[in-house]
Amino acid sequence: MIFVTVGTHSIGFLRLVKAMDELAGTAGETVMIQLGSTVYTPAHADVFSFAPQSEMEHWYETASVIVSHAGAGSILLAQKYGKPLVLAPRLKKYGEIIDDHQLELAAALQESGRAVMVKDMDQLAAAINQARQLKVVASSNKSQLITALKAQLDQMEVEQALMILNTS
Repeated sequence: MIFVTVGTHSIGFLRLVKAMDELAGTAGETVMIQLGSTVYTPAHADVFSFAPQSEMEHWYETASVIVSHAGAGSILLAQKYGKPLVLAPRLKKYGEIIDDHQLELAAALQESGRAVMVKDMDQLAAAINQARQLKVVASSNKSQLITALKAQLDQMEVEQALMILNTS
């Protein structure tokens, strides 16, 4: 089962939900989508809007792969259960979020080999297959992930500062 989560953001994530519903028609396995605030009637996938934490953990635990927005809570749950992770960050240019912090987080996780990032929803099937090849180990140790993320983000900030200095 592929589990898709868009989090609890007040803005829906129609771009991801529609693409995963279309993919569910040919996936060869169940696709369960947590819709959050997204208003959409699926043609192929099973859906629910919101669920208590215990139910969300059930979906994470039983999934073969997680496809998610790049929210920290979703990432930590995928890490906890050692699941292959595809991150589809919400993007500012589509009005899905107010800034591109999810893009930066997803890029950092991809760089560290902990997830596969997809910005073009046409690449979801390939990204899911690629994520299944990741060597993922279950870990409830949040500090490991936080340390890795901090190192990646610190490096990104250094690189951005250098670019600014080089252009001035």
